[in-house]
Amino acid sequence: MILISLSICFSLAFSRLRQRRFFSHSRSRRLRSLNIIEYSGYGLKAFILSLPVFLIIFLALYSIGWAFAISSPLGKGLIGVIIVFGVVIILFRSHPGANLNRLFPPIPPNFHSGKRYILFTFDTEEDWDGEYYHSYLYITSGAFYQLVDGLNQRGISATFYVTPSLATEMPQVLRYLEEKNHRIGVHLHPHNLIPVSYPYQPRFSDTKGDEIKLYNSDEKRRLLELAKAQVEAVVGHQVPLFRSGRHSCDYQLEKIAKAVGFKAISNHKGSYFIKPVGLWNLDAGVGDILEPGGFRNLDTLLELWQKEGERGEIVTFAAHPMRLYNHAVGNFVQGGLELLLEFVDYLREQDNVEFITQGQLLHLIEASVKTGR
Repeated sequence: MILISLSICFSLAFSRLRQRRFFSHSRSRRLRSLNIIEYSGYGLKAFILSLPVFLIIFLALYSIGWAFAISSPLGKGLIGVIIVFGVVIILFRSHPGANLNRLFPPIPPNFHSGKRYILFTFDTEEDWDGEYYHSYLYITSGAFYQLVDGLNQRGISATFYVTPSLATEMPQVLRYLEEKNHRIGVHLHPHNLIPVSYPYQPRFSDTKGDEIKLYNSDEKRRLLELAKAQVEAVVGHQVPLFRSGRHSCDYQLEKIAKAVGFKAISNHKGSYFIKPVGLWNLDAGVGDILEPGGFRNLDTLLELWQKEGERGEIVTFAAHPMRLYNHAVGNFVQGGLELLLEFVDYLREQDNVEFITQGQLLHLIEASVKTGR
C-alpha cells in the first residue's frame, strides 16, 4: 500500500511538471535529453502512463533495499558498487532518454492520408561566422536566392524563419520569399532588438544575454511583440509561426507567445503547436542538413531520410542558409546547394510524399481537431 501511495504521489507530481514543460525546457541538458516524456502526453494521460513506471521503480528500490539489509558487509559493498556503476552508465553512457524515445516516440496526429509529409525550414538571419557578424553576405552574394529559386522551380514551398533585423534592413528578401510561394515565420534572438553580449565568444561560450527564456515576463512579451510587429509590417499580414533562437524557450514564453498571437513555436528539430491542441512535439531528430561536418554527401542524407521516414508521417528538415557561403574564400560553399537540391529531387521521386510548410501543417492539425480525428 505504501509503494502504491508513493507511486500515485510521484505520478501526480510528474504529470504536473509535464504540464508545465519542466522536462522539455529545463536548463539541465540531462533533463532535456530525457525526452521519453514527450510520448506520455499531458494531464490524465501522463498520470496513467507514469503510474506503472513509478510502481516498478519503487518495487525495484524496495527489492534492492531488502537485499542490502540481509547481506553481509562484503555483499553490501558489492551491491553499492553495482548501484553506483549502474547509475553512472545509465546517466552518462547509455543516453536512456534517447534510446527509450526511439522505442516510444512522440505520438503525432494521424491524418489518415497514407502520405508522408516533408517540411523544410530555414533560419534566415545575419551571418555568425567569425568577423562577419551581422552581415548578409550569403544573401547579397546570390547563394540564398539560388536556394529560394531552386526550391520554387521544383514546386516546393518551405518555411523561412526571418529575424526582425533582416525584416527592417532587407525587406525585399521577405517580399521575394512570398513571391516564390514560401512561408515566413518570426525568428528571434534578443540581440536582434536590444544590446546584449554579442557577438558570442569563441564556440558560443557566452550566450546568456541572448537567451530569451532568461528574461522576465514583461521583457519577453515586449521582445515578442516587437519582433512580430516588425516582420508583419513588411509582409502585410499576420505571421503565426515563431522560432526562438538557440532553442531558448520555457513555459512562460509559450504562454506569452500564444497571448501575442502566435499559434506555433518551432525549434530546429520539430514544432510545438500551442493552438488549438495544446503543446506537443513533432521531432525530426536531426540537426542542420547544411552542416558540412555532418552531411557530406547524398548517401548520408538518404540514410537520414530512411531513419526519419520510419518514425511517422511527418518529417522536418532544418538548415541555416548562411552555410551556403564560405567567408574564408569569399564565395559559395562548393557543392553545398547542389547537394541539397539533389536530395530534394530524390525526395520528390518517392511515392506518397507531399511537401508542405509548417503553416500548412498547422492547418492540417486544426482540421483534424475539428473533425475529431
